[in-house]
Amino acid sequence: MTYLYWHYLYAPRKLFFVWHNFLQFVGHFFSLKELAANIFAPWKRLTLEKDRGFDLERYLNVLSFNFVSRLMGTFSRLILIILGLVSLVIIAALFLPAWVLWFFLPGLTYPLFLSLKKELPPADWQAGKEVTGQKILKEFAATKIGLFFQNRLSLDLSVFLSSVSSDLFTFSLNTTEKSFAGPVTFLAENWPAFNLYLKEHSLNTDDVQKVLNWFAELENQKLKKSRFWSLENLLSIKPLGRDLIYGYTVNLDKFSSDLTAPLPYSHHLVGREKEAKMMEQVLARSSQNNVLLIGEPGVGRTTIILNFARLVSLGKIHPSLSRKRVLELNLTSVLATGKTNQEIKGNLEKILKEAAEAGNIILVIKRIDLYLAGSTTGERINLADVILNSAAGNNLQIIGTTTPTDYQKYLYPNPEIAKYFEKVEVAPPTQEEAYQIIQKVAPVFEQRTNTYITYQAIDEAIKKSEQYLIDLPFPEKAIDLLDEVCVGVSQTKRRLVLKEDVDQHLSEKTKIPVGEISQEESTKLANLEKILHQRIIAQDEAIEQIAKAMRRARTGISAKNRPVGSFLFLGPTGVGKTETAKTLAQAYFGSDERMIRLDMAEFQTGDALERAIGSASNKEPGQLANAIREKPFSLLLVDEMEKADRKVLNLFLTILDEGYFTDAFGKKVDCRNLIIIATSNAGAEFIRNVLANRKKSIKTDFSGQVTEYILKERIFSPEFINRFDGVIVFRPLTPENLEKIAELMLKSLNQRLSLKGFSLKITPELIKKVADQGYEPEFGARPMKRLIQDKIEDQIAQKLLKEEIIKGEEIEVQI
Repeated sequence: MTYLYWHYLYAPRKLFFVWHNFLQFVGHFFSLKELAANIFAPWKRLTLEKDRGFDLERYLNVLSFNFVSRLMGTFSRLILIILGLVSLVIIAALFLPAWVLWFFLPGLTYPLFLSLKKELPPADWQAGKEVTGQKILKEFAATKIGLFFQNRLSLDLSVFLSSVSSDLFTFSLNTTEKSFAGPVTFLAENWPAFNLYLKEHSLNTDDVQKVLNWFAELENQKLKKSRFWSLENLLSIKPLGRDLIYGYTVNLDKFSSDLTAPLPYSHHLVGREKEAKMMEQVLARSSQNNVLLIGEPGVGRTTIILNFARLVSLGKIHPSLSRKRVLELNLTSVLATGKTNQEIKGNLEKILKEAAEAGNIILVIKRIDLYLAGSTTGERINLADVILNSAAGNNLQIIGTTTPTDYQKYLYPNPEIAKYFEKVEVAPPTQEEAYQIIQKVAPVFEQRTNTYITYQAIDEAIKKSEQYLIDLPFPEKAIDLLDEVCVGVSQTKRRLVLKEDVDQHLSEKTKIPVGEISQEESTKLANLEKILHQRIIAQDEAIEQIAKAMRRARTGISAKNRPVGSFLFLGPTGVGKTETAKTLAQAYFGSDERMIRLDMAEFQTGDALERAIGSASNKEPGQLANAIREKPFSLLLVDEMEKADRKVLNLFLTILDEGYFTDAFGKKVDCRNLIIIATSNAGAEFIRNVLANRKKSIKTDFSGQVTEYILKERIFSPEFINRFDGVIVFRPLTPENLEKIAELMLKSLNQRLSLKGFSLKITPELIKKVADQGYEPEFGARPMKRLIQDKIEDQIAQKLLKEEIIKGEEIEVQI
């Protein structure tokens, strides 16, 4: 667009629209339509009602009061209407000379032309013209959108262009191209060299498109705010005189807060158009126009309400709701005004009646379930008769919030609530919607922490918060994570927030490795068998299967909607099943204390499932649900699985297959970050018999034979067995194995003694005696620990008490 075309043709048309906008603004600002429609209405709706019967004095008082009220209302509205009409005349009169003068000011308007000119592709772009990818990216890199693109993606296009200077990629421009977004996206998808460059930075065409759209969204927001003359911005100014139509709310104002205050950002409305529209449709009804907003804490109920209040205050909503006051009623403060239920109900009734008579109130009551159903604990008070009586009227709309659990438990049983309140369910947004939300939030965090957030950091925050932050729903957990990361980066005096910063923060928070595998961790994973064998003697097959599963999980190859790893350990008592679990917890989670241990002998009665997931009727949480919520990143060791009640086994079918279960209160318990190990002594005798009848070389189908026996005896079902990543058979220990275990235990004792300045003399004879005396066929190597305590540690303790040992001395014991 040339300057002369803009000055003589384009700008005059725009000036006409600006003039038209200001005319509409005057009508809006002085509330001309509303005031004219209510010109003779009483002042602030203040009127007196006649009593029953006839009393002349009372009749004259009512008549005179109502007359004065209407006179005051009419006079005040008439003044505003006259001011509005005068303003319309002035604006109409000033426009014509200003519009004519514009044509005689060429040159003086050129700076304005430059400031409004959009950043467009070069003028030589023509439909069907052959251009090279190098030319497009070079010109793109120097623009505002190009710099945004490179900074957000941590790319340097000049480096890429220098590497492909001889590899020309030619294509034809599209006839509709008016920006760089289309050609750059086309190159990302179709130019092999550029596509490979993006892949080397773990990016794809979808990422390119998202960043380009992000820039366009930010620019559109800036443009909208800068154009004060636009009708949208003008109508956002609060009008005069609108309150003259409605009544006083003296008592209500004491116990409420206005929700129409400006918000720093309105992120939750992204992807929430359906819920917002449903709210508007219900509240705009002539009757039964109340909303019950149902959702878990953190899914965005409050922010949906705040944005709804903003739209109401701006008039961007159904005419019957436009410009009303959206107030949050603090019922906790109302409860404090009375000593008895009757007093409280009387005060609340007075407040709600005042709100209804005002005629312009939409009332928000958070956690409305606390006041619509009583309880024996005293945390709830039943005010249903007062609230529902107001909800039944047509002059006051109520928005209540509650959770799905509280709705089912306290509100659903009361049919009157369903009669007057329409349910609007708020589900967590998808990952794609969460990305759009964080796009809007990111500039707020950047301004507050003086940081710059890369696209990869946002993408990582969304993906990893879904996997590791299991107590909060989207979008809160992704927003909170990114907020914490920005604060952390700002404290290090850096500005750029990277993907690695998100991973590091999560690793510190969860105490498990997250993100790219470091060289140290890579070496550890590659040698996991050796690490596990430092504490586990023999059981090579078990160690090998576990190590393989852990490598798959850490490299991201295994399914993400299931536990990290799941194993069924079969074998006799005392062969190392529990010790293997502890060693794995130490190797993967950093400590063998990161372990949850449950004995299924306690879960074999009829109430076993309730003990696991909780009881809604008794309000008791479940042992399994509680333990996992307290340690979501840990190893779950389930002993004697064969003793569990059938319902508990079915619960584990869900856990192993889907990575979560639902507790008695309807809340999900996330199990995706657990390693689950179930142990069983079932088939122990069969294992001993098979091994006793074989030679030293064990065939590779040994585990299969044991599994077949377990299924044949119906100890576990086929579907249960197949849910595990591996069914691992632990063999009985040989004499050589027992001696190695004895040596490990004695060395462990020596480590403890070294802290006191002593050491134990470990001889082959001592090792053999401990192995021989500490082994029992029915208990395996478990008695060995007790033997060391009774026969060795007791001797050392006696010598210490008798001061028979000198510091630094090597202690020799006999058993």
